Amino acid sequence: MNKSVKAMLALLSIILSSAVVVGGGLESGFSSPPAESQAYTWWHWMDGNVTREGITADLEAMAENGIGGALIFNLAGPVHSCDTPLGPVKYFSPEWFDRMKFAASEAGRLGLELGMQNCAGWQTSGGPWVTPDIAMQRLTSAEIEIWGSQSVEIKLPHPEFREGFYRDIAVFAIPVERDTGFRVFKWQAKAGQRATRGGRQPELKVNGKYPAIPLKSILNISHHLSPDGFLSWKVPPGKWRVIRLGHTPTGKRNSPAPKLGTGLEIDKLRRDSLNVHWEKGIQPVINHLGPLVGAVMKQILVDSYEAGLHHWTPNMREEFEKRRGYDPTPYLLALTGRPIEDAATTERFYWDFRRTISDLFADNYYGYFADLCHERGLEFLCEPYTSCFEGLAVAAKTDIPTGEFWANGKYSFSLRTAASVAHINGRRIAAAEAFTAGPDIGRWLNHPGSLRRVGDLAWTKGINRFVLHSYAHQPWLDQFPGMTMGQYGAHFGRNNTWWKPGQAWMQYIARSQFLLQSGEFGADVLCFAGNAAPNGSVYRKDISAAGFGYDSCGTDVLAALKVDHGDVVLPTGKRYRLLVLPNHTFHTPAFARKLRDLVRAGATILGPKPRHTPSLQNFPASENEVRAMGEQVWGKCDGEKVKSNRFGHGRVFHGVSPADVLAELDVAPAVQLPEGMSWLHRHTEDADIFFVSNQTDAVINTMVGFRVVGKVPEIWDAETGAIRPADGWKTAGKHVQVSLRLDAEKSVFVVFRKSGQSASPPVVREWDSNPLRLIGPWNLSFQGERGSPATAKFDQLVPWNEHPDAGIKYFSGTATNSINFHLSKEFLKNHQEVWLDLGQVAVMAEVRVNGENLGVLWHKPFRVDVSEVLKSGANTLEVDVTNLWVNRLIGDEQHPSDVEWAANNALVRWPDWLVQGKPRPSKKRITFTTWKHWNANDPLLPSGLIGPVTLRGARRVEKP
Repeated sequence: MNKSVKAMLALLSIILSSAVVVGGGLESGFSSPPAESQAYTWWHWMDGNVTREGITADLEAMAENGIGGALIFNLAGPVHSCDTPLGPVKYFSPEWFDRMKFAASEAGRLGLELGMQNCAGWQTSGGPWVTPDIAMQRLTSAEIEIWGSQSVEIKLPHPEFREGFYRDIAVFAIPVERDTGFRVFKWQAKAGQRATRGGRQPELKVNGKYPAIPLKSILNISHHLSPDGFLSWKVPPGKWRVIRLGHTPTGKRNSPAPKLGTGLEIDKLRRDSLNVHWEKGIQPVINHLGPLVGAVMKQILVDSYEAGLHHWTPNMREEFEKRRGYDPTPYLLALTGRPIEDAATTERFYWDFRRTISDLFADNYYGYFADLCHERGLEFLCEPYTSCFEGLAVAAKTDIPTGEFWANGKYSFSLRTAASVAHINGRRIAAAEAFTAGPDIGRWLNHPGSLRRVGDLAWTKGINRFVLHSYAHQPWLDQFPGMTMGQYGAHFGRNNTWWKPGQAWMQYIARSQFLLQSGEFGADVLCFAGNAAPNGSVYRKDISAAGFGYDSCGTDVLAALKVDHGDVVLPTGKRYRLLVLPNHTFHTPAFARKLRDLVRAGATILGPKPRHTPSLQNFPASENEVRAMGEQVWGKCDGEKVKSNRFGHGRVFHGVSPADVLAELDVAPAVQLPEGMSWLHRHTEDADIFFVSNQTDAVINTMVGFRVVGKVPEIWDAETGAIRPADGWKTAGKHVQVSLRLDAEKSVFVVFRKSGQSASPPVVREWDSNPLRLIGPWNLSFQGERGSPATAKFDQLVPWNEHPDAGIKYFSGTATNSINFHLSKEFLKNHQEVWLDLGQVAVMAEVRVNGENLGVLWHKPFRVDVSEVLKSGANTLEVDVTNLWVNRLIGDEQHPSDVEWAANNALVRWPDWLVQGKPRPSKKRITFTTWKHWNANDPLLPSGLIGPVTLRGARRVEKP
């Protein structure tokens, strides 16, 4: 797909997203969100354990609970502890293709979208069809010393090789006295052979001696090597070290995958390798699904890159020379750690080499993958981070940029990358693999209330589609909790205890994501991530804390920037007031010229003066050019004595904060809010949408300023779908100040869409100091077939896990708690509002008062307004409380086991009773699962309706 077509599609995406808001209406979309606003999910098929009835049940459960689509993975252990006993449906067998087509047909029937990981496992692109010659390659070398003044005919030592494959790159000879054994500090990282920090620039200052090998001392004797490894060479006088440099596969395989789907990872730096993988590993699925491709099966995914480093490809020299402008051959010995010529030369060659690897990843793997998808009417998704490429440039190739975050917030650094790429390339969706969990934070411990805070935080980073991790396919209809994704996952799925009441959270997600997908992201600052490789996004907490939105851009975007009326403008038309550079002085001449032209045209740029080129291309003339342009544009601006300079129609700054520069430009913060709150701003043609989240454990009661003038603030609550005018607001300068009271972890949208100037005083809720406590007796009825009595009576509330009856103590599921109580006319008359407060609930509650369903309470505080449903005299309260699987799993461990566990807690084999459909030998066991997360002596979790349960009167009072 050429650049002009991509630009047209990006513009069309923006137009269509605006049309969704204007045509469908912001309010109606919030009330009834479209399917694309729903959460999606990874759908893990575990080692051939896939059934038609399970597929139907899974997909119907997804559709019922508001899941918009699923992406299929085929996983198996033991790599990454995804061990699952082998199932009957072999990968890529006729039965497997049948299940894939059946899944697509069922998804189409239910209005769901499907996608799939591009190979078995989650890392990365490989399979049994990949031969060693097209696999990922690494450098390898061997050396020998030879005395000169003679003609030799010797077989050179063979470098170490893997997978039975090796090819020579070059043979060099250097005088032994020149090769002192000194190796460049951290040379493996600099040469792309070991993980390195993002944005690494040449280290030009060297402490101590740097015994580099002069270029003129290096002899390329490759033409003296025969195909069978014999060197025929007339050796010059002296003692020589001969280095044979070649490449061999890394040996990396896609994983964790079924054996029949496991093979070598493809060479990501050449297109013909991907062609083989596509034709052998993806096209057969497309052929089998036929017209369902593009209609239901819509997406191909490259999950987070975990295939390891990749630093050679057969045509590397040609690609390098084409992209960097010089032949790398004389410098190749630097890839063995030897310093060549001097530090400046060696470091710049390393920079060029890493940059070339990055460019090849972007063009020949990710970019070409996108082309292959688009040719077949498919969308391309990838998680572009943690490897040897420029993440922003790679992500720009995708249709839906995707990051990830774990249930404990880990890996959330990737969210800014996905969001920025969506914003700067006109993509409406920025997705994230959401709530990923290992056994330390997973193991059936998670629920909507425990995940809310980190999910809301991800939205404030710019993500607007959750892809849940994970929904393990359940092949059975009668085993609970059933299949797991090995040791991983927050265990979304139809067998989790809270799946049905969790629909309330899914509705919250869909309403929120509708607003977060509407219009355009609001940002004043564009941060250039730099031109080094590998590289990721820019993370500037200081900018967002100061109340300004920002995006990151990479080398692909910087080159295309323009200036209009002082704004930096993207090809999509998106505008920014300030461009921020990395805090270093390295720029190629092309980028230095671009910065000069932007400032001359009126742009404002914050960053240090360019002084060096990071590349060896045209060095040292290139260095002089960069330095001259730096002096021309920055002048005396050194960031210490002089902190700004005017050039042309624009201005540069250094040594000040982005907030200081924006203040100089008379740009007010988009928001003014206290510490502990996170935020995001989007805007449509006629509305400003602010998402504000309390990320603390305490109530925040404050005035928040929003950079909107002439419009009235409204509070849009995505939990209930309620929209109301804001209580207490006023205009102060460039901001509307709104009084907000947010409970711990509470988030709301503040929307400005209607004109108006009149202010209203703040309104506070004053609580009655003497709540009415509902003590008991409580009648409980328990979900069937969970090992508990059918009913129980509690004189007063007690946690289930503390009850003497083992059936209640270890109960997991849903139980209805009911109580009858009497209210006087005076009680109702004396209170403007009456709220039911359930106190402590573990973990969710659905409330009915006098038969009226008041919804699901899925997080603290477990409180609901019952003013309209109470009556004088007799009243009935019913509370359906759902806890987690943990206690029942621990309870079952009190009884003899009827399955065999491995040392790593994986299930060794399918038990005979399950395979043969016979009754379980261990009669008292209720649960069956494929990973042992809990033991008999583990502490039980608080469960049930714990209380105290109270009715509390309140009144709303204006506070001048």
